[in-house]
Amino acid sequence: MSFLARGEFSNSTFSFKAVIDFYGPAELILFPGANDPKSPESLLIGATPLSRPDLAKAASPVTYVDKNDPPFLIIHGEKDDLVSPKQSQLLSSWLNVVGVQNELIIVKEAPHFGVMFDTDEVRNKVMTFLQEKLK
Repeated sequence: MSFLARGEFSNSTFSFKAVIDFYGPAELILFPGANDPKSPESLLIGATPLSRPDLAKAASPVTYVDKNDPPFLIIHGEKDDLVSPKQSQLLSSWLNVVGVQNELIIVKEAPHFGVMFDTDEVRNKVMTFLQEKLK
């Protein structure tokens, strides 16, 4: 039985064919606010990540990387001051360790989000990735 996002159960199963990650967090302990009780990470898990590494690990996407994951396209801004590009670099590294196809694109001079991601180059990468993976 599979759990659906809207809270219902179904007998059908599904699998993801691809993941596109725009500047997402990967490891909560790497955030500068890992010891600040008022940081978003602390509020998420109910404690500072450094005081509760078990909860931080459970909330960190890199914890769940395995060889059965679909291909990833990871896009991150070079000048992101909210989620460090190291987060995406770490995710890409973990995917490489287990042999999952992935591509990491660091957008020069780009912040956490904004118009620097709305370019022909980024759009073409995303569309090509989706066309190849969703056949």
